[in-house]
Amino acid sequence: MRKNLLKPLLFCDVETTGLSGGDEVLELALVDEQENVVFQKRFGTVRIKQWPQAQKIHGIKPSDVSSLPPLSVYAQELKRISKGHDIVFYNSAYDTKYMGRYLHPSCAVYCAMLTHDRLYRRRSLTSALSDHGLDSADLRAHSASGDCIATARLWKFMKNNRMFKPVCTKYGATEAVLSALDPKLVFVGIAGLCLLIAACAH
Repeated sequence: MRKNLLKPLLFCDVETTGLSGGDEVLELALVDEQENVVFQKRFGTVRIKQWPQAQKIHGIKPSDVSSLPPLSVYAQELKRISKGHDIVFYNSAYDTKYMGRYLHPSCAVYCAMLTHDRLYRRRSLTSALSDHGLDSADLRAHSASGDCIATARLWKFMKNNRMFKPVCTKYGATEAVLSALDPKLVFVGIAGLCLLIAACAH
């Protein structure tokens, strides 16, 4: 699936108690380029005990996770798994608020949503799959593993577009090497939202 990227990719998604940076992660998954699930767990919360609005979306109830350890327990395991990879989120500006500290420092982060925006138009993940006729009947939307696999399928589809330019929203230790070897990369910064700061020539 890779196209001039130096490291293999992992696709990541989180399900949370809400949409603010102060919310907590309830479920996380990491999926490789062949759609194999390499990490999938649910987590207990530390501060937030109810999330009625988010529960309507992902279906995770407080009783489902009340006896589980929090995400922080898995910090070292996640850094070990992510080492040697770059990470793709559908919406990296949102997901890295929760996941950034748990990734290995060498990981670069790519945003599938911004990459899609450059080629097509702003869409939700589910709508983007439907627009392009990509099969998602076997996936459960708003589950961490389902959304990871959906993102992987969308990423693979986009790579067939000759104008494909992966949008990198966080530089890993390979930033300079990536930039030198792949002029198609587009680098942006995150400050609450992803803001375009540099675009390479076609």
